[in-house]
Amino acid sequence: MAYTEEDKRNHIREVQKFLRNISSVNEKIPAIIIDGVYDDATRDAVRIFQHEYGLPETSEVDTLTWNTLAREHNDALEIIGPPVYIIPFTADSAVVSVGDSGNLIFIIQAMLDTVSGEWDNLESIRIDGIFGDNTASAVRSFQRLSGLPETGDVDSPTWNRLARSYNSANAKV
Repeated sequence: MAYTEEDKRNHIREVQKFLRNISSVNEKIPAIIIDGVYDDATRDAVRIFQHEYGLPETSEVDTLTWNTLAREHNDALEIIGPPVYIIPFTADSAVVSVGDSGNLIFIIQAMLDTVSGEWDNLESIRIDGIFGDNTASAVRSFQRLSGLPETGDVDSPTWNRLARSYNSANAKV
């Protein structure tokens, strides 16, 4: 398959996107327009990038420049990108109940404790990583206040409602 003008424009757009994102964390790199045209602004941005990162200043994207662009772009995304979410409650967890312990229980308890700061009828809970009677009682209270069946167990609907409530409470901090 032949390398087309569209392929070339897409590759230039990618270089421009990398430079643009890097410019968000390094003010010496100009924020250029992402248009797929290797114009003077793009050449200047590449040359400045090369200077800034100790590369030969050719204004062209060779393998060394590309690899450095990709690495710095990935590093920039760690700073400017959205937070990476965790998924501690999986299908394997199915239902968490009295007698369970571990990291997932710490997370559930921390979420319940945070939500209790926003809801008058939900008491603060001890965070110890053990799903005991106190945790089950807090879960039942949360379920009652949320209109869920009061089982005291954390199933998928309870987890989802708790996660949304936690995110809402946490957004206010």
